Amino acid sequence: MSTKGILIICHTELLALAIRALIRETSSFRVFAHANSEEEILKYQSQFSPDLVVIDMDTDKYKSSSIIQKLKISWPDTKILSLTERTDEKTLAEYVGYGCDGVCLKSSQAQHLLSAMDAVSLGALWIDPACRAKVKEFIGKTNKQKKVDPNTETRFGTMFQCLSRREMEVLELIVKGHTNSQIADRLSVSSDTIKTHVRHIYEKLSVRHRAEAVVTAIKLGLVPAA
Repeated sequence: MSTKGILIICHTELLALAIRALIRETSSFRVFAHANSEEEILKYQSQFSPDLVVIDMDTDKYKSSSIIQKLKISWPDTKILSLTERTDEKTLAEYVGYGCDGVCLKSSQAQHLLSAMDAVSLGALWIDPACRAKVKEFIGKTNKQKKVDPNTETRFGTMFQCLSRREMEVLELIVKGHTNSQIADRLSVSSDTIKTHVRHIYEKLSVRHRAEAVVTAIKLGLVPAA
C-alpha cells in the first residue's frame, strides 16, 4: 500500500503536533506540511497536491467554508477531514455541505481519527460515531421538509458505519475470495473471531451476505476488485 500525503490545517501548534505524532504510528500516511493561516494554505496549493487534508474548523484565523471550497477547486481529488468540538447536528451537516468528506470530534479516541483518515482517504463519508445517529436523523428531517442542501443530501446518502482496520483486512480477503477458515489462518486468529468480524462488516455495510459485501465494498471504493 502506498503512503498517502497529508496537509494539516490548524492554528493550534499542540493539536498539530498531536496529529503528527499519531500519524507517525502508521505507515499509511505522512505529513507534507502544516499550515496555520490562509496565506500558508495558498502557498502550499502551488507546491503539491495532498491525498488528504485534515482541517481544524474551530478557529477564527481563517474562514473554514471558504478554505474548503478553494481546496476542492485546486485539488478536486483531495479528501478533506474536518476536526471540531461542535456536536450539534446542523453544524456537522453544514461541514459536509461545504465539501468535507469526514467529521471527527476532537474529543474522540485516537483510533477514531485513524479510522476516519482511512475511510475518508478510501472515498467514504465518515461521521464521528458519537454524533452519527443524530446527524442522520437531522438529514432525514430536513430532507422531508425540503430544507437540506442538495449536496449534503446526496453525500449523506452514501454514509455508512466505518469499518475498523481489522475489519478492512477481513473485507479485502473476502473480496479476494478467501473463506472464513482461510482468513483465520492468514490472520492467525480463530474462525469464531472471523465470523464476528464478518457479521460486523455485514451490519456496517447494510448487506445480507458475502456477495453483497463484495459488490458494496467495490462500489464504495473500499477495496479494489480482485
